[in-house]
Order: sequence, then C-alpha cells, then structure tokens
Amino acid sequence: MAARIVGYFTKGARPEASIAKAMQILAYHAAKELDPDVREILIRGLIHSTTKALGKWKKDDPHLTISYRTTALMKEEKFLTVHAYTKGKSYDLERAKPAGAPLPNDAKDTDGDMIWPENIDREDVFYVDPPEA
Repeated sequence: MAARIVGYFTKGARPEASIAKAMQILAYHAAKELDPDVREILIRGLIHSTTKALGKWKKDDPHLTISYRTTALMKEEKFLTVHAYTKGKSYDLERAKPAGAPLPNDAKDTDGDMIWPENIDREDVFYVDPPEA
C-alpha cells in the first residue's frame, strides 16, 4: 500500500527542523490513532501543560494540540481538535483524546481567532509521507 501524503500546517512560527519532525510524527500518530484517513494536520503550538476551557486556563498533562481533517471531514467542511498527550516533554505519544466534537472550518476560539485559519499562508504548508509505524 502506498504511503499517504499528509499536509502539515503550523500556526505561528515553525520550530527548528528536528523539533518540527518530532511534532509531525507525534501529530500523525495521534490523528491516525483516532482515524486512519487523516489528510491534513494543523499543529497548533509546542507541547504545553495547560488547556483552555470555557475561556479559562487550567492545568493539564503535557500534550500537543492539533487539529486534523479526513476526507469525510473535508467534505463536511469541518475539522477535529485533539490533544496528543505525551510522556512529559518528550514526543512519545501516550494517548490521543478529542477535545470535543468536529467543528466547522470557520469556528473561532474563545479569543475570537479562527482555529483553522481560513487563509493560511500556503508557504507554511509542508507535505510529507507519513512516518513509518
């Protein structure tokens, strides 16, 4: 079976190459654990230990926040946000947990910013073959 090509987007500055690669692998495995048909992944920041719920920050286990689209979600014009929990600040996936139900592409966070930017700079899109198991 041919490797699926996955588009990775970064929100904000792209980290150095070795960290970006580790984040890609973590994001891919987290998304694939929930749905093997992942097509696009938005990496929304670095590993962190907080989460925002109902406009308030609270402590959480270390995780990478990602959003992803599958073929079906793309047809529905939606995406799903996931927390890819790690073992400490490592890039080893411990578990993947959806942060809610799929949202429409134009959904905004509690600050009023689009979660999946509508006009993301296409220069920040990089396509790679998914990592090996």
